[in-house]
Amino acid sequence: MQDSSRIDSPASTTSYALTDEQLNSLLTRVQQNQLQLINEFIRSNGSSQTRNGNFVDCTARFNGEKGSDVEAFIDAICIYKDCTQVSDENAIRGLPMLLTGEAATFWLGVKSSVQNWDDVLKTLRSAYSVKLAPYRVYRELFSREQTDDESTELFVCKARALLAQLPDTDALSEKIKLDMIYGLLNIRIRKRLIRDSVQTFDELLKSARSIEQSLAESKVKSCDKSEENDKRKVKRPKCVYCKSFGHEVSDCLAVKRKNEKSNQSTTANTGKTETTAAVRSTISCYGCGAPGVIRSRCTKCNPPTSSKSETTTQESARSATISQFYAADVTESKCKRPILPINICGLNGTAFADTGASCSIMGSNLYHKIKRPMYIQQRKSECNAR
Repeated sequence: MQDSSRIDSPASTTSYALTDEQLNSLLTRVQQNQLQLINEFIRSNGSSQTRNGNFVDCTARFNGEKGSDVEAFIDAICIYKDCTQVSDENAIRGLPMLLTGEAATFWLGVKSSVQNWDDVLKTLRSAYSVKLAPYRVYRELFSREQTDDESTELFVCKARALLAQLPDTDALSEKIKLDMIYGLLNIRIRKRLIRDSVQTFDELLKSARSIEQSLAESKVKSCDKSEENDKRKVKRPKCVYCKSFGHEVSDCLAVKRKNEKSNQSTTANTGKTETTAAVRSTISCYGCGAPGVIRSRCTKCNPPTSSKSETTTQESARSATISQFYAADVTESKCKRPILPINICGLNGTAFADTGASCSIMGSNLYHKIKRPMYIQQRKSECNAR
C-alpha cells in the first residue's frame, strides 16, 4: 500500500536570485562563445574548400627578349594568382600559357627541375632579372634629364625604379633620393617648384601635376590667340616687279606699260627694216647702172688705183731686205726713221740709225755673219730720211 502523503505532496523546486550585473556577465559570455563557434566553423569550411583557379584569363605575357621587365611580369602573375585562388600546382602547370618566344623555350629546358612555385620565381629572376651594379645605377640615373614632352610622374617612377635596384646595404634615404631626382627635373618644373617646399615624393608629384596642368592650359590659350591673330591678319598682296603692296604682277600697270612699249618698238623696227629694204631696191649707180650701190662705192666705176699696189710691192721688197738684219717687222711702224744702205761682207741691206732705243734686234743671217772673222772698214755715208 502506497504512502498517500508522498503522492499528494507537490514536487520540490530550487530557485536562485541573480543581480543585474550577474545577468549581464552571463549574457556576454554566451555571446562570446557563439562568436567563437561561428569563426571556427568558417575556418574549417574555408580550409576544406579546394582552390581550382588557373591562368586562362590572365593577360600578362613575357617573351624573354632584351628590355623585357621580368619583375613586372612576376608581380602581375603573383597578384592574379592570389586574387583568383590559383594553387601552386595549377600555377606551375599553366605558366607556359604566359610565356612566349625565348622564354617559352627556356621553360621547356628547366621545368623538370622546378619543384614548387618559389622555385619558379627564383628561376625566372636568375635568368632574366639583371640587377645593375651601384655605379651603373647612378650612371644610368644621371645620364638623362626630363624632356619637355615627358610627364613628371612617369620620369620620377623610372628614376625610383632605378634606385630600387640598389642593394640594401647601399640604400639611400628618401631625402637624398628626392634631391637627386629633383635636380633631373625639367627647368619648367624646377623654376616653379621650390625644393624646400616638398619633403616627400607624394608632395613632389602633387605639385608637379598642378604645374603641368597650368602649363598645358596656358599653352592652349597661347595657341588659340595665335590662331585668332592669324585669322585677323590678312596678307596684303605684293607685286614682285614694282615692289608695291595692293596688287600682284598680273595687275601691275608698270608691267602693262612696259609690254605696250616693247610691242610698239617691235612694230617700228619691223617697219624701218622694210623701208630700208625698199630704199635699197630703188638705189642704183648712175654711172653703170649697178643696182643697190651709189657711184662713189661702185667697183666698176671706181676701180682700185695701181699706185697703191706698187707702194705695197715696194714695202714688201724692203721688208724682205730688212728681214735679213732684223727679226721684227719694223715696217709696220708709222713714224719715220733714218735708213742707211750698207754692205757687210757682201751682204747688201739697209740699216736704221740709232734712235735712242734701249736694245737692237738683228736677224739670223747678220748674226751668223758677225760671228765669222771679218774686216770692218769705216766709210762716210749720207743719210736720207724718208
